[in-house]
Amino acid sequence: MKRSARLRLVAAFCLAPALVPGPGFASPAGAPPAAAVRPAATAGAARAPKPAAAARPVASGKSDPLAGLRSGVDQFLQEREEANWANWAGGEPSRLTEVYARHADLFTPATIARVKGAQNATRDPRERKALTFLRRFLEGECVARACVPLEDSLANAMLSATVPVDTGRVPWFQLQGWMANQPDHAKRLAAYAGQDSLLEALKPVRQARLDLLRREASALGYASRFEFYQEQKGIRFTDLEKEVRAFLAATQGVYDSGLTAFAGQLKLSREELRRPDISRINRLTRYDEYFRADRMLPVMVQGFAAMGVDVSRQRNIRVDAEARPEKNPRAACFAVRVPGDVRVSVKPAGGLQDYMALFHEMGHAEHAACTRQERMEFRYLGTAAYTECMAFATEYLLEDPAWVSANLYMDRDDLWNYASQASFLRLLLVRRYAGKFLYQMDLHRGGVRPEDAYLRNMRLALGYPMDEHDARHCYEEDEGFYEADYLQAWFLEAMLKARLRAKYGPAWYASPKAGEELRTLWNAGQETTAPELAGKLGYGRVDQRPLADALRAAIHGPGPRGLPDKD
Repeated sequence: MKRSARLRLVAAFCLAPALVPGPGFASPAGAPPAAAVRPAATAGAARAPKPAAAARPVASGKSDPLAGLRSGVDQFLQEREEANWANWAGGEPSRLTEVYARHADLFTPATIARVKGAQNATRDPRERKALTFLRRFLEGECVARACVPLEDSLANAMLSATVPVDTGRVPWFQLQGWMANQPDHAKRLAAYAGQDSLLEALKPVRQARLDLLRREASALGYASRFEFYQEQKGIRFTDLEKEVRAFLAATQGVYDSGLTAFAGQLKLSREELRRPDISRINRLTRYDEYFRADRMLPVMVQGFAAMGVDVSRQRNIRVDAEARPEKNPRAACFAVRVPGDVRVSVKPAGGLQDYMALFHEMGHAEHAACTRQERMEFRYLGTAAYTECMAFATEYLLEDPAWVSANLYMDRDDLWNYASQASFLRLLLVRRYAGKFLYQMDLHRGGVRPEDAYLRNMRLALGYPMDEHDARHCYEEDEGFYEADYLQAWFLEAMLKARLRAKYGPAWYASPKAGEELRTLWNAGQETTAPELAGKLGYGRVDQRPLADALRAAIHGPGPRGLPDKD
């Protein structure tokens, strides 16, 4: 999971009662390690594994005038990710301000000018690409550095915040889970409205952060925050906007019918549906028996093993599954040192979303841990769309009916309904990000009140009523066009899956050769851009059509005909 300053995814163990941890693997709570295996962590600590050998920093030639800068960036990234890990997995206060202060010399106009000069001088296309990644990173961090005190303030406020619910108060970061498990519509609405005072209190800090971003981008010579982030991501937002609007139009009919059906399952009309009800819809509680917390890690290991990836033997990946109370419950991947020290924090609770989050973060972990790039820029930098595509490729195994049948032993009568509903939930999520992206585009064009622009675009994308409680989230959603990376990644994942199915058949995920092809993509690290990956997959652009087609087919579903009987 890529997040800006963290404000912002062989042995088969399917029959075992708990995952037996291999080297570098943390035991689930309550599951003792096998006698022959050294546990990776002790209870109550978010301890790092013994580090594997790191890829050495490599210069572009025999004499690299930027070697010291590259080494400094490498060290900064490791320290920042360590701080993010301690905050997320250990519940420690954010200390990003300290990390940035130790490396202040990296993020200056003079440093950026040095890199820009080298970028303009080189005739080597690969060197120019690496320097472009480095320059963009330095510019992004130069802008972000000014906001670090505000980021720390926001992170610490959210870490300690609580929200009133009918039984007392819950930590703010656990509210989504609480609403997902709350069967009463009125209580969900009340809890959702209970965030209002917190969101209002944070609004001035978020506005101050946005103003700072604009000023810092201007100081670097960018006409607007929009132009700055467009350069950061290396894409034309207007081109992506056309794909996004085409996707919304192409999926409107299947989305409308699916949303009405889901509202009916909650015994609500379409007009009664509200945003907190979506948390409940996402749970798909009917299928909880198949997504037990104690089987989550074994199923993950089994699924990767079928592709020839033995997670339990990867010493450079550590999965921390201890249920510490201070730990953020959401799964997250932290590439502390690529490829030698990659960590995944997970707090198994069970349910579809919990499984999908783990599979998503393990996609990130495999991508980082299998990176074979020596250049620092191609190990860490670049844009997020490529690595999010890799994460989605493993996450959405959980939507494939045949995969679910083989790995989760779902009853024949449940399977096709489940697969159709799970695909609808993905459609709902993609449309939500589409609405957020279009909201950002409206802000760029100007002349709009943020709350009004947010409600207009989210209503367009999601099609259920919204009110002032929803409008307060507009400042929370403003995270620098990060939606653009995710939207590209969703489109790319469908393009990648189409290729894998064409080459290895519908059950590509059971083919070690398909696993080899994925590892080749993981080996590339961050060097490949989204348009370059689209070209390798046989497309002229990052195209929304494969995803729209796949989701329409999956949601309508072929029915139970042809589904193999279980053993």
